[in-house]
Amino acid sequence: MIDLSRTLDEVQGRVKVFYYLVGAKWSTAQETSEDLSMSRSQADRLLRNLYEVGVAERRKRKTKSPGRPQYEYRIKPPFKPD
Repeated sequence: MIDLSRTLDEVQGRVKVFYYLVGAKWSTAQETSEDLSMSRSQADRLLRNLYEVGVAERRKRKTKSPGRPQYEYRIKPPFKPD
């Protein structure tokens, strides 16, 4: 059986992140999570999903510290209004 409330929460999260990115230049999962009051893991998952379906683009953020790469995302131009 499909949990409709969980599915609805997922769709609402994607829409929330999409509109957030429309107004942002580039944003990391950490920045997105702080600005939208959601967990970092949820923001990371939603951002990766937008990237995987081709709505957002991704690049590595240049940092001076070692460790895992930090990615930042933005909405691709065809989806971003002028």
